[in-house]
Amino acid sequence: MKNILYLVVIVLVAVGAISTGAQGVSTASSAAWKALTRGDSQGAMGILDKEIADGKNLFENYKMREFLRSANGNNAGAFDDVNKALAINAADGFLYLRRAEIGATLGKERTGILKDLDMAISYGVKNERAYQARGSILTDMGDVDGGIAAYKTALGFRPDYALGILGLSSAYRKKKDDDTAVKILEDFLASIENAEKKTHGIKRVVGGVETFETPATDGSGETQQSALLASGKPFITPPTAEENERNSDREEQTRNIIAAYDKLAGLYEQRRELDKALLTADKGIKLNSNDFYGLGIRGIIKLDLADFNGAVADFDRAIRITPKNASLYLNRGIAYMLLEKQPEAQRDFDKYLELKPDGKAFLDKQIDYAKKLFIKVIND
Repeated sequence: MKNILYLVVIVLVAVGAISTGAQGVSTASSAAWKALTRGDSQGAMGILDKEIADGKNLFENYKMREFLRSANGNNAGAFDDVNKALAINAADGFLYLRRAEIGATLGKERTGILKDLDMAISYGVKNERAYQARGSILTDMGDVDGGIAAYKTALGFRPDYALGILGLSSAYRKKKDDDTAVKILEDFLASIENAEKKTHGIKRVVGGVETFETPATDGSGETQQSALLASGKPFITPPTAEENERNSDREEQTRNIIAAYDKLAGLYEQRRELDKALLTADKGIKLNSNDFYGLGIRGIIKLDLADFNGAVADFDRAIRITPKNASLYLNRGIAYMLLEKQPEAQRDFDKYLELKPDGKAFLDKQIDYAKKLFIKVIND
């Protein structure tokens, strides 16, 4: 059942993105749109491919297909569709925003991405997404003050925009102003937690599916869960475009709120505020039990606290989720080493070098650092 619900959520995210930005796309092909609302993205793609091959509704169909290709990971194809749509109508600001976003994913040249963002804004796309993307590019190009200004403009449009909060905090870190970076995240997450207290439950993500916990009503004392989609109710009938848009936004917000907890936990760990770091990491993982990044950070925090068995458990969980992440094997190997389980440690160090062949010097440095840091703990 969870796998079916997960598929529905993924499809709705793609449909929500289409309804959010591609004005008029839903009229491009009624058959393709109906296929999407049924959750048949493959069928919708086939309809769009045929209509494009037949030269029908090219502008709207390119826009619609671009979103589907992007949602399916075909960013090169999506980028090509955006270019074709812009060749038909070069005054569509949203298409410039999409080309900038996809171009960033593809690693396109940054000045070109910045130009597209400026074009999007000049054609009226003045929203949090455009200015957040602009802040990211400017910061990455070394104009940190310009990036901060753009992030603040994005948050002026929407103060609770989690992606903008993450970007603004990162920009202040680049300015070596960690106190401000931390405060931005603290204030944002405090506002999220205060808002949650006014509701009757807590949103979570389990196995990629957003759920809502409610108090037990059967006398068991156990928390009850039900899957939530765009309307806050189990999926029964095809949702409206507005519901799709809300669902897409909520999914993105949830993902970035979790990232904010992870980032703040990492900052606390670097500042050696370990109790706060552990509590913050726990909150992020509670929202998404498959947050491998948060599990990795919590494992490092537990290493710092000399909870080596706890660290191994977190690294185990993270590795099951993302088995090709080299740093997780390095960190679990260190935890095993500190537990004096040398065969297990060596196995993980070997796996780290298999995944990162040029990492021997860094591995040796980390092993030496861990031995020096925890020598008293080991001896005791």
